[in-house]
Amino acid sequence: MKTFDVLLKILFLFILVEKSSGSNFDYPKSTFHIKNFSKIEYKAENQNWSLSCGHDGFVYIANNAGLLVYDGSNWDFYTSPNINNIRSVKVDEKTGRIYTSGYREVGFWQWDSIGSLQYQSLRPLIEDQLSVNEEFWKIEITGDKIIFQSFSGIFIFNGKDFNILKPKTFINSFSVVNKKILLHIMNKGIYELSGDSIIPFFIGDIFQDKLIQFTFNIGNDSLLIGTENNGLFLYHNNKIEPAYPEYKEYFKTNTINRGILLNDSVIVIGTILDGIIGISTDGETLFKINKDNGLQNNTVLGFSVQDKNLWVSLDKGISFIDFSIDPDYEMHEITDVGAVYSAALYNNKLYLGTNQGLYLKDISDGDDKFILVQETQGQVWDCSIFDDKLFVGHNSGTFLIDHNTTKKISDVSGGFCIVDNPYEVNTLIQSTYSNLVYYKKEKGQWKISHTISNFMDLIRFIELDHLNNVWAGHMRRAIFKIQLNDEQDKAQKITYYGEESIFKKEYGINVFKLENRIVFTTGEILYTYDDINDSIVPYSQVNNSIGELSRAHRIIKAPNHHYWFITDNSVALLHFKLDRIDLIKKFPFSLFNSKLIEGYENVIPISEKKAILCLENGYAILDAEAIAQDKNLHKLTIKPKRIAVFGKSMKEERLPITSDNFVIPFSKNNIHINYSFPYYSAKGIKYKYFIEGLNTSWSEAIDKPEFEFNRIPPGEYIIKVIAEDEWGEQSYPHALTIKILAPWYSSIVAIILYAILLITIVFTVRHYSIKRIKVKEKLKREHKEQELIKLRNQNLRNKLSYKSQELANSTMSIIKKNEFLLKLKDVLQKQKDDLGTRYPDKYYNHIVSKIDNHISQGEDWKIFETNVEQAHEQFIQKLITKYPQLTHSDLRLCTYLRMNLSSKEIAPLMKISIRGVENHRYRIRKKLDLPSEVNLTDFILGFKI
Repeated sequence: MKTFDVLLKILFLFILVEKSSGSNFDYPKSTFHIKNFSKIEYKAENQNWSLSCGHDGFVYIANNAGLLVYDGSNWDFYTSPNINNIRSVKVDEKTGRIYTSGYREVGFWQWDSIGSLQYQSLRPLIEDQLSVNEEFWKIEITGDKIIFQSFSGIFIFNGKDFNILKPKTFINSFSVVNKKILLHIMNKGIYELSGDSIIPFFIGDIFQDKLIQFTFNIGNDSLLIGTENNGLFLYHNNKIEPAYPEYKEYFKTNTINRGILLNDSVIVIGTILDGIIGISTDGETLFKINKDNGLQNNTVLGFSVQDKNLWVSLDKGISFIDFSIDPDYEMHEITDVGAVYSAALYNNKLYLGTNQGLYLKDISDGDDKFILVQETQGQVWDCSIFDDKLFVGHNSGTFLIDHNTTKKISDVSGGFCIVDNPYEVNTLIQSTYSNLVYYKKEKGQWKISHTISNFMDLIRFIELDHLNNVWAGHMRRAIFKIQLNDEQDKAQKITYYGEESIFKKEYGINVFKLENRIVFTTGEILYTYDDINDSIVPYSQVNNSIGELSRAHRIIKAPNHHYWFITDNSVALLHFKLDRIDLIKKFPFSLFNSKLIEGYENVIPISEKKAILCLENGYAILDAEAIAQDKNLHKLTIKPKRIAVFGKSMKEERLPITSDNFVIPFSKNNIHINYSFPYYSAKGIKYKYFIEGLNTSWSEAIDKPEFEFNRIPPGEYIIKVIAEDEWGEQSYPHALTIKILAPWYSSIVAIILYAILLITIVFTVRHYSIKRIKVKEKLKREHKEQELIKLRNQNLRNKLSYKSQELANSTMSIIKKNEFLLKLKDVLQKQKDDLGTRYPDKYYNHIVSKIDNHISQGEDWKIFETNVEQAHEQFIQKLITKYPQLTHSDLRLCTYLRMNLSSKEIAPLMKISIRGVENHRYRIRKKLDLPSEVNLTDFILGFKI
């Protein structure tokens, strides 16, 4: 542990040295964050000539196509009414005006009440003084004077009119120093503008063939002069001499274009060919920022300082350089070693285990230059220190690093995790792609002893409990409990805890030790092993204490009862005490720009509260005990930039942003609000809202402060919006009170009208209801009468049909009687013919006369047919409708069949033979298209009417 602490102190001494740059310099050497904006984001042209930061926190940029405005989250673009390309921009803090200039054009912009910029041209005041080629390249403000500079003249605006001075020489640039207006005249030197006169300030041959780009004060009474290709000069006590000569060749090669004083001791020079260089007033190079380390373009056209940070307008894009130090963590980006999976501080060296191999560097080396450890090319999974040796789990096996020697001690592929064996000194157990490997130290040398038999599986994490159980977390499955034999070379019992166990799942379960207890992480809650009951149970005591951190998927032990918990969105340090658990600090993953290796996040403790976090392009040093700088976020308030309401037509009406209380008609109950929050940092800011009176909790955080609230019901509400950084620190909420009026149809007048209308409707409905009831009752009576008549008619028809049937039957009987009498008469006639006179005529005639008297006349047949037709009228009509091809004779036969008469009985009725009846029946079957198996009589009898 003493060696470990010494290494730790050396490492952090190195970090502190790297951050220091002189007694007065508070910008960390080589430590900055760049946030680049391209034309895709700000939606204008590439070239940006100058920029200026206003007291409102907005940044105004002179773009080649117009004026750009950035409020910290949104870009707005304004085209000048008179010109496209704007060359210079300057904010007047007193009036809030934004002055711009370009080709034959000067003017200013001002914000109106609804949050839009309106332009006022000043060209009419100087129109007659403008040459054909007049172009204004710079604007400065001193007191009440706004100074516009072209190459041929100085135009001074006092708020009402202009004072114009043209020295008939080339004015390359000018500066305002201690309220003095200093003109940089080509080949002559520096002149001072005094009243209406231009007088020499410092001139001489030293400025021959030199183009002065800027002047500004450094120290109390010194003036730094920057020239295009001749480096820097220092003016002091009326003398001028070269300054920082060691940079002369650099500036000659790369050409100075802009210069600014970042603070009292930091000089920032913008070049044409190599971006930005920062120099301390002592001459030390503090930083170089160019395309090689993040700048979009190497041609710097403009600077503006904001809260000790730097805005840069470039020939291609805009950049914000954040020099603020966050002591909580230190990012180290390394581009040529691959993704870092593990790390170790060992033997005054920092080792990184990556997907490309094992890399190292001496911690006294100030640069992040790592070299590959020979023969370790390939995936490194784990770097662990035991017995003052570094064990490296590799895709091809395991390496042992003993100070400056490297030796491969195992060929078992995939050394994932190696742990100390508490049951036998000088032994280690390692999980791999396939086996559990057993190492022993013999005669001072670590060697592989054996692999544990009877168990082969892909194990990522292992832990040993006090019962000599090996708990193994599978790479793709759940947890195994392995009980070893006494020799510890064989798995004699294996228990699997997966979907059928308390875990209820097969994947995403890992095993670790927490205060000497076996703990299982599931990404949901923590579980622990209850050795008394030999079961796995939720670790409720810890779960209840650590809240959302119980969703951790990895736990890493640090010294003195400290543990790092890794969840899906953060890494946190906890301190476990006897009676409580303290959260030391939580680091959101958003701090690291999504550069963690998903599923393989790893922290390597280097002290109680400091650790190395592995990243896909380097590493970060976490310091959980550092006191963060006051970010002042809680003192700031987000402000509305644009408020608009709209209705169904989607036509927006802008509201004044100067008010925070609005009464809105219901017809426009949709609100669109854009907020501005000019808090500039390379770190991310997100935004939330809460509508008091409508919501129950704050919304989810979003990237841009732009909110739309649709179909807000009538009532009074307070819309609160806050900004929140990655640490969870929040700004002061902005509150906007809105009252949505009830719709016109809910007003008091409307309610009275509704009451009158309702009464009218009630009486009208009552009147028409009574009328409708009467009509309905009348119709009901008529319907009943019609039904009664219908029933009567039906009854009469039924009676008629019945009587007709009876009459038909009676007539049939008479017909049959007549047939019998005729046959009897024929018999008598034959007897008379046979007996002749032996049968007296008197008796014969008497009997024949009696027979003739009882034989009905031919009308009986007609009566019979008529009654049959009346009795079966409905049957005949239905039969005709369905089978129109049936003749009258067919219908008669069907009617007789309906009467269930036999062919023998039908033959005399139709005056045909029995065979004729059968033939007729066959013809009807054909017409009815009956199948052979269907009986015609049954069909007729079953025919529904």
